[in-house]
Amino acid sequence: MGKAYLSHLFKGSKYDLFEVVIDDTHLLGDFIDGLPESDQRKISALLKRTAELGPPRNKQKFKKLSNNLFEFKSYQIRIFCTFRGKSVLVLTHGIKKKKDKHDKKDMQKAKEILAILD
Repeated sequence: MGKAYLSHLFKGSKYDLFEVVIDDTHLLGDFIDGLPESDQRKISALLKRTAELGPPRNKQKFKKLSNNLFEFKSYQIRIFCTFRGKSVLVLTHGIKKKKDKHDKKDMQKAKEILAILD
């Protein structure tokens, strides 16, 4: 993986949401752009609501996966993220989950992306 930086997605009263960009590829943005329009609207609403009110308390929408890795959930769509400080949420990438359990490589990819930023 090459040069990485953060791109601002949403500014809310509680959180600023950023996506990771690697070699000028917007990992999350490109994933969302490839989804059907109805899913794009759901994900956008979920992220905007998070910026304003904070992450959902419902484990069906937001879940802790490991020490510093979390996921947004919307049906089969998963978006990996981590907190940076008190008001910054960094979104790494998204996947469309096909099985009940996470594939270890999806979580590992999120950790590798975050390691590039450190």
